[in-house]
Amino acid sequence: MPKILVVDDEATITTHLEERLTHMGYEVAGTASSGSEAIELSKKFNPDIILMDIVMPGKIDGIEAARQIREDQDIPVIFLTAYEDEKLINRAKDVNPLGYLVKPYHENTLKATLEIALYNKEVISRLKKSEDVWHTLAKCMNEGLALCDSQGKIFFWNPGAESMFGYTNEEASGNQLTFIVSEATKDYKKEFEKLIQDRQSSITNKWVEIIGVRKDWSKFPVEISVSPWKIGDLTAFICIFRDISARKKEETRIKTSLEEKNKHLEKLRSNVENNLGIIYSLLYLQNEIAKYKQMRELHEDIFSKALPLSQSISGCIS
Repeated sequence: MPKILVVDDEATITTHLEERLTHMGYEVAGTASSGSEAIELSKKFNPDIILMDIVMPGKIDGIEAARQIREDQDIPVIFLTAYEDEKLINRAKDVNPLGYLVKPYHENTLKATLEIALYNKEVISRLKKSEDVWHTLAKCMNEGLALCDSQGKIFFWNPGAESMFGYTNEEASGNQLTFIVSEATKDYKKEFEKLIQDRQSSITNKWVEIIGVRKDWSKFPVEISVSPWKIGDLTAFICIFRDISARKKEETRIKTSLEEKNKHLEKLRSNVENNLGIIYSLLYLQNEIAKYKQMRELHEDIFSKALPLSQSISGCIS
């Protein structure tokens, strides 16, 4: 059963409201007749909602009491007052009331206002929890995260981005996202400007490698992904950063290592070719020597056979 604190300086009104609220099925946590008393009772009873008159005796009127209660305890307020001038309504807006009823009120209107206010309170509570979870996740991310408005100006900058670039959330907020992009990647700046203007760009929803600039003006390689994000009729941008310095260093090390290995392989290939050339020359020489031996043996064989024949012919002639 929702608990309601009733605040009004007229006893007849608080008594009547207490009766009607009880009849509607609400629990009246207590009644107060001034702004300062309302602040004290709200701390004591912690109601779900407060029905607050505006003009009351004392230094603290209903609007100021509502402001202090919202700041300290985050208890929503419905103003129930006989005044409806514009100046008072504008003051009341500053404390974000969940309703503003003008006396005399109808019971059905009061019940409808209370039900809507309690429902909105629940919705706001859920949204706040979701926002708290989102903020916690954003803060725990190792990657940098920035949210930008439709003009590309930063309005959220998580601790990962702070650590990466050296700028605090306060320092980064209000700057164009491209303030951390080096002129060495000016093409990316042009694409981001295009994305802001017509929501279409070659960098949308892609990881793009850029040169980032830290607060101390040092430069380092960064991967960035930018995605449009619809908020009602407005468009914002979610930007995620990755410091790829270690990866680039490892890539350079691997590339250097491969280049050295390729040099060794090229040298080895050259040596193998040279050795094969030497082996081929030796085999060729050996083959030539073998041919020479065969020719010599053949000559010797022919000479050995021809010599007796020559001697015999010579003897006959003589």
